[in-house]
Amino acid sequence: MSERLRTFYDQDPEADLAARIKRFIADPLRPQDEKGRFRPNPLLVLLLTFLITAIGTFFYFSYRQ
Repeated sequence: MSERLRTFYDQDPEADLAARIKRFIADPLRPQDEKGRFRPNPLLVLLLTFLITAIGTFFYFSYRQ
């Protein structure tokens, strides 16, 4: 029975957590570029850039003497 469950979950694309995360962060309009490479969601890239800038600014002004 456990072997049948493994084969069932191996065939289900929703069971793979890494594939779900990759699909979540992929660009919704074009997940791949012309060469077949992965394209991240531009909104997530922008938010990550703002987050890193905010954290860097916080640490710069917090520990500056």
